Amino acid sequence: MADPGSDDQDKKRTQPPPIEFVRPGEPQPSQPPQQPVAWVPRPEEFQRPTYTAPPSQTPRGAPGRLAVVAAVLLFISGLLGLLLTFSILMTVPTIQDYYNITNASSADLAQSAIEYILMFYGQAVAFVGGAMAIQRKNWRLAFACAAFSVLGLGVLLLSSAASGLAMVFLYMGRREFTS
Repeated sequence: MADPGSDDQDKKRTQPPPIEFVRPGEPQPSQPPQQPVAWVPRPEEFQRPTYTAPPSQTPRGAPGRLAVVAAVLLFISGLLGLLLTFSILMTVPTIQDYYNITNASSADLAQSAIEYILMFYGQAVAFVGGAMAIQRKNWRLAFACAAFSVLGLGVLLLSSAASGLAMVFLYMGRREFTS
């Protein structure tokens, strides 16, 4: 017994089946133009608009050299602090040094401990500030890191001098940062 629904489908089909086999040499049948399934965006709709600033002003985040110079100075400051820390750790204390430590007052020991802590964290913070300055992100953090790394005493106070110069360059180049 035939299905009554199949006769209706044969009558409704007016187009040829989607795949046709043709013999070699026969032309392909023309296909009707197909509508796109979905809207496809053009790439130019998603590009950033071009910013045209007057030549006298540089926009925020514009490439400049002041932030890079400050970053290099902060990295130098951190390296000088590392050098001093390494030299302190590598010196072998003498018997006289041990005697001085045991006879020193607690205020002297606390002062030297605070100096070493500031020196150690000052160099670590200098590296963080240098990374922020090289990326030109978060000017306030980079400036605070440079200000704190001044306390990290380095070889002949060159570390503190490099951090102070980095603070000056960061202040002058604050417009190069995005935030």
